[in-house]
Amino acid sequence: MTSRFTDRTALVTGAGSGIGRAVALALAAEGAHVVAAGRRPEPLEETVALIERAGGKALAVTADVSRAPDVQAGVDAAVSHFGSLDVAVNNAGVFRGGQPLAELTDDDWRSQLDINVTGVFHALRAEIRQMRTQPAGGAIVNISSTFGPHKRTPGATAYAATKAAVSALTRGAALDHIAEGVVNRSPSRLFD
Repeated sequence: MTSRFTDRTALVTGAGSGIGRAVALALAAEGAHVVAAGRRPEPLEETVALIERAGGKALAVTADVSRAPDVQAGVDAAVSHFGSLDVAVNNAGVFRGGQPLAELTDDDWRSQLDINVTGVFHALRAEIRQMRTQPAGGAIVNISSTFGPHKRTPGATAYAATKAAVSALTRGAALDHIAEGVVNRSPSRLFD
């Protein structure tokens, strides 16, 4: 463990597996107190156990990012348990479909929008509202994709559209709130 994020609190959505778990573990290894958020409690508890076994502090919060009250509960848990929200990594996302756009169901379209776009909006809003009240502000990272702004693949049109929207949300939120001490960063710059 190192001390780059000592006494800082980080909230990671989609922290039960994959990129989210890796980010949560990396932040904890840098000394952060981690709030691991996601829809399924069992994988979140595994993430917390991995962090605690390595000597870190973590808390699991069951939250569906498509529901604003769930996201707010994650932010509130970070502040009530660890005293602040200094870093947020909005990673939760889904890929539905795999078929041409004309074959995509309304449910698959809606699910991707609800989680990949509206979920990031809910998270940004709750995180910014907290961070701008703190003297040191905070940093937010939204995980997007090369799909959308840079890459196209057959069967991934809806997913690409949602990830392009995440990129636009990130840039817009950065311009809207940087004067309040809230910084949106690219994933590669979080650990710079």
